[in-house]
Amino acid sequence: MNKCSEIKGIRSPLFSVKMGLSNCGGDKYEGVRENNFFGTHLTGPVLIKNPHFLTYLAEIILGKTPESGYLKHERAGFEVTLSELKKRMNAE
Repeated sequence: MNKCSEIKGIRSPLFSVKMGLSNCGGDKYEGVRENNFFGTHLTGPVLIKNPHFLTYLAEIILGKTPESGYLKHERAGFEVTLSELKKRMNAE
């Protein structure tokens, strides 16, 4: 990722960083959340690769919890991604 900016003075970050770039230098946070505004430098399929975040946003937008089985494929894809990331983190 070519990130050519820093975000400073964030009071409520969106994510905590375990691996990769953060808002500013060596801090451990990425993005910003102010009320119902979500901002991030993340690229790619953010919602599909993060079904917990997708569920959270769906609950905010729909005002209810998605029914059982909702996001089944997204959760399966997330588990594969999470497994691969854990392997990378353990290799460092």
